[in-house]
Amino acid sequence: MATPTATYRINQILDLTLAGTSLTALILIIARFGFFLTPEIKSIVGQLTELALAIFVGQVILRATFGDRNLLAYIRHQPLELVMLLVSVLYFADLPLVNRALAWLVPGIRLDQVGLLYLAVIQVMLIVVTLVSQAKKYQWFRRASLDPGMIMILSFLLAGGLGTGLLLLPKATVHSISVTDALFTAVSAICVTGLLPFNLAETFTPLGQFFILILIQAGGLGIMTLTMMFMTLFPGSLSVKEKILLAKLISEDNIGLVRDLLRKIIVVTISIEAIGAVALYIAARGFDQPIDMNVFYHCIFHSISAFCNAGMTLFQGSYDHMGANAFSAILMVLIICGGLGFPVISEIVTQARSRYPMRIYNVSVATKLVLVSSVCLLSVGTVVVALLEGRESLSHLPFGEQLFHASFFSVTTRTAGFSSWSLAEVSAPTLIFLMMLMWIGASPGSTGGGIKTLNFAVVLLSLRQHIKGHQGLNVFRRRISPESVLRSFNIVTLTMMMSAASMALLFFIEPQLEALPLAFEIVSAIGTVGLSVGVTEQLSDLGKYLIVLLMFVGRIGPYTLLVGLYMEHYKQRHRYLEEDLQLF
Repeated sequence: MATPTATYRINQILDLTLAGTSLTALILIIARFGFFLTPEIKSIVGQLTELALAIFVGQVILRATFGDRNLLAYIRHQPLELVMLLVSVLYFADLPLVNRALAWLVPGIRLDQVGLLYLAVIQVMLIVVTLVSQAKKYQWFRRASLDPGMIMILSFLLAGGLGTGLLLLPKATVHSISVTDALFTAVSAICVTGLLPFNLAETFTPLGQFFILILIQAGGLGIMTLTMMFMTLFPGSLSVKEKILLAKLISEDNIGLVRDLLRKIIVVTISIEAIGAVALYIAARGFDQPIDMNVFYHCIFHSISAFCNAGMTLFQGSYDHMGANAFSAILMVLIICGGLGFPVISEIVTQARSRYPMRIYNVSVATKLVLVSSVCLLSVGTVVVALLEGRESLSHLPFGEQLFHASFFSVTTRTAGFSSWSLAEVSAPTLIFLMMLMWIGASPGSTGGGIKTLNFAVVLLSLRQHIKGHQGLNVFRRRISPESVLRSFNIVTLTMMMSAASMALLFFIEPQLEALPLAFEIVSAIGTVGLSVGVTEQLSDLGKYLIVLLMFVGRIGPYTLLVGLYMEHYKQRHRYLEEDLQLF
């Protein structure tokens, strides 16, 4: 057993070794997957890969040897290290059965590439931790109190930049694309919007589609949520300050429940997406045909895209070749689940598993408002779209099909962005009504955008109470705090002002395009919906940059953006005398 001082120095050396190995792995994985290499360079990359894996295994053994625990105890407390160690051992053992199984599950991927990917992820985490630790040495950083809003802003900016770089790799696209289009696509994915200046399947290779899928998943869950989840896999890695920050990010009052809540979010998300992918595959292929991994990959992509309300698709047009209505119905269920938000889903699951399931007085006011407003919006949306388009674009379909397509559009306009028929065929009144649905959006804590159903409900109910002469807002035998009502009005007002100003600016930038399609594009970007009347690819670079900005602001939220940028937060220590104003 080494002395504490010797153990500390050994761990320092091993930390530096792991950092260097991880940086090498990051470079190797970018070179191997992103660029076209000559046979000589491929051979060198392969040898360096084996060396990186061997160094990783060696440092794990050394940490366990000179640490307080033996190797088995050390690995048991480090789950990711165990997975990586297993991958390395299987790779060096070169078992044909393992390689064939991996080739069947994920065509084109080998065990050494899995190991490289893990080390590359470690390096990204190390870079973030190193930058933060170095920044803390400076006085200005210590004085700056970064609140959750600013953390969210910076994380989405960083992810958008990294995504742009990945999509510009030679192997990510079928043909080269401009920096503007790469930035547009990356921001659209990370902000789970779905607007694209070209067809996704025809422009990006499977590697590029994989990058987009990762961006969608990260944007849907929240980048900081994924980062903190990664850190929680290492015992003791989250400080009290970090737990408090994360509790604010995920709206959890008890910091002791942060780790459990994070795991619940990840588990619920992966479970719903996995069930959705299997259901989509069954709808597309049935039970009587052999497994087609290409179709299953498409189902995984659409399951994640639907649950995260991204609306990005690998198909052009309808889903007739994938089971049509059954495929679309499953997408609708995934969109609704993602649009409700994790707090609502968690409360529904908790109530369903309790001794007295779904007792109305046990359900929070927020969940009741979200559920009631969602049902009302979906129902009203279905009826109105069916009435408006029953004699227009849907006139050739039977009544049942008309209702189905109307309900699909009522669901998908709530920030999802999938389309069962071309919006170019839709009448102007329907487009304006769909803009209203897109503007309202999904629910708080969800993967969707918009002003949120809860804010919409609070504003309507508050107006109703005020018109009737009642003081305050009472809902479901509970009084809503004035601060919550004011926040809802602020969000609605800011979004309306931003939408109007953005429309005027885009009309000025793109005078050759019609006003209604441009206005639809603006609302779609702010609501992170992704539906378009077909003008996205016709926008100039300046117009695309404006849409990029609106997608970013729409995902963060204009209210959160302003609060995050305004750094001088302080409590008002006094109150002035009140005075009534003559407002009408």
